[in-house]
Amino acid sequence: MAISASRPALRRVRPVRHTDPLAVARRAIQGILLLIAACSFVAVVFGGTLLAYGLSHDERAFAGVSIAGVNVGGMTEQEIVGSTEQRFATFEQTPLEFRTSEGSIWLTPAELGISFATDEMAQRAFAFGRTGTLWTDTRQWLDALSGGYDVPLTFAFDQRAFSEALGTRLAPLTLAPQDATYQRSGDGVVTIDAGSQGLAFDINGAQQELLARAAALSTEPISVTTVAIPPVVSEDLLAPALPSINNYAGGPLTLRLDDQSWVIDQRALYDMLSISIDGDDVAVEFNRAALFANIQSIARSVYTPGVDASVSNVAGDFVVIPAKDGHRLNVVATVDAIMASLAQ
Repeated sequence: MAISASRPALRRVRPVRHTDPLAVARRAIQGILLLIAACSFVAVVFGGTLLAYGLSHDERAFAGVSIAGVNVGGMTEQEIVGSTEQRFATFEQTPLEFRTSEGSIWLTPAELGISFATDEMAQRAFAFGRTGTLWTDTRQWLDALSGGYDVPLTFAFDQRAFSEALGTRLAPLTLAPQDATYQRSGDGVVTIDAGSQGLAFDINGAQQELLARAAALSTEPISVTTVAIPPVVSEDLLAPALPSINNYAGGPLTLRLDDQSWVIDQRALYDMLSISIDGDDVAVEFNRAALFANIQSIARSVYTPGVDASVSNVAGDFVVIPAKDGHRLNVVATVDAIMASLAQ
């Protein structure tokens, strides 16, 4: 019988390392100190660079600064004025087109009261990055370097010069409204002339467009809006009173006395009308005083004095000449009769 012997398996045991907490802490602190030192170095270098940059531009505008798209970085204040004033002067003297429904007119921005403040803009460009704290100033330097800074345009506007210049040129194109009126036609019938609308222009709108063009140094044409001005007295206002007017003055008025007659034509009758407008009402009245004066003039031609009876010696015979009645027109009664007739 064979007996085999076996060796028990051996287990490998790794040694346990004991970490010193103090050593770990020292290494962490060393890393932090190194990081702080590196950041401090970068900050010092960066701050020194910015400080040197600021000192290098002590008398010159910072890089990235521009006026109306003109780069003025690195220029002195006087150089900025010289490099930009010609552009603004050219714009001020360039005619702008104002388009209306009646045609176009041309005026320069200078004629319209636009004047650019070149010196003020140069001062603002030079002052950029100099008026705050070191923190805010350096932020502005970096912003200008990365994205640029364009100084807002500054200009003066003379409202009176604008109104006078544009108003004077638009005046020949402006039309005043014509009120509706009553008109007598050839056959004496009264009709209505409808009148017409007036024509004006939106000056305020044109002003806003001009200011927008100046702010952008744009010479694009400006459209001036037409404004219709309705007449104060319209055809619709006069229409309701037209039948009454034609009743009074649509035909001649004939007066008869015995074998005589007189005619008052439509023109004279129309002139005797009193037409008044009060808001939305039109009142038509016959002028009694004017009619009285007209009938009185007829009465003077009608008047015939009476003749008393008399005795006349005709060839030795006494003859009685009978009296003759006179004629006198009763003006008041005649006017009353006419007024009553016209009122029907």
